[in-house]
Amino acid sequence: MYSRSSCRADIVHNTLNEYLKQIEVSALAGFLARLWGHKSSDDSSLLLTVLPSRVVRVDQGSSAETTKFYCMEDVLPLKCFKKWSNNTGYWNVDEHHAPHVQQLATFSAWTHDIRHGYLMVTDIQGSVD
Repeated sequence: MYSRSSCRADIVHNTLNEYLKQIEVSALAGFLARLWGHKSSDDSSLLLTVLPSRVVRVDQGSSAETTKFYCMEDVLPLKCFKKWSNNTGYWNVDEHHAPHVQQLATFSAWTHDIRHGYLMVTDIQGSVD
């Protein structure tokens, strides 16, 4: 299992509600990835999956200030792990013209279009089999 805490781990942002919002966004990205798979079911398209996330609560004392929350996900093999894009406009230029990266960019744009601009899946990372 892999755990991560909010980069803004102060008392205001290290709340169950904030982590549940992250889980909700992750679940929606997973739903959109499944829709994408049904939409583009030819043999050349990537099968996209989103790891399920869980929230873990760790009590380190008796007060709310000592309670920490973490998002937990299964670990991907490090030797195959790639970060293709993030939510600030970065795209991996080393593989920018690879067919799978082009499909990921198309998927990202499609999520924007299908949700009428409400959201867009942009932080794309993982591994390719």
